[in-house]
Amino acid sequence: MRILVFGPLRDYFDADAIDVPDEVAGTPNALLQYLTRVYPDVKNLLSHCRVARNGEYIQHDDELSPTDEVAIIPPVSGGADADADIDVDESPYLCQITQGQIDIARLLQYVHVPTAGGMVLFIGAVRAHSHGRTVHALEYDAYIPMAERELTKIAADVCQRWDVTKVAIVHRIGQLKVGDVSIVIAVSAPHRVAAFEASRYIIERIKTDVPIWKREIYADGARWIGVATMEGMKERS
Repeated sequence: MRILVFGPLRDYFDADAIDVPDEVAGTPNALLQYLTRVYPDVKNLLSHCRVARNGEYIQHDDELSPTDEVAIIPPVSGGADADADIDVDESPYLCQITQGQIDIARLLQYVHVPTAGGMVLFIGAVRAHSHGRTVHALEYDAYIPMAERELTKIAADVCQRWDVTKVAIVHRIGQLKVGDVSIVIAVSAPHRVAAFEASRYIIERIKTDVPIWKREIYADGARWIGVATMEGMKERS
């Protein structure tokens, strides 16, 4: 069975996927136990990973088939080509992962509708210092099909929980320099309270549920961020 790996695991294996015998991967639990035995260096990290089947999170005792697309999802870091192509249409939400610069003006245009009395815009950018170290760049990795699906689930959930009119979420991946915008969330609603609350909810959900990882790059090395359980994984120089 071929297993997709991302973020720190992709870095560890130096590959996008690894092969394991079908007989050891009948369930996520069995798969993770096998990998823990074979790769003890990442035992601690694997103990906090989730498994996705065909782009959806599953339970540790669910069954896996050799025909499934299986991915191991490390704890997330909590976003095509050239510029993000934002289509302004009648959909209540727009969710994308992009390798290009995020067009903030187009996102505001998307959520700015006559029924909205307020708009909230959150912009996340690469900062120059983190944990007492100077950051030269950030590298974002993502399981793109699943990430966009999870973003869409979050947006749909927001539309159910709050009286909002439009939601736009775009996350950038690849290597970003200090000052670059990494994520933009735009929410419009008839009243400001719903827009503020929905925006805060979105970023918190992204940090826990969306398979996007980031690595801080320094002058003397790099390390994956947002995973408090990465003891044993060596920093790369």
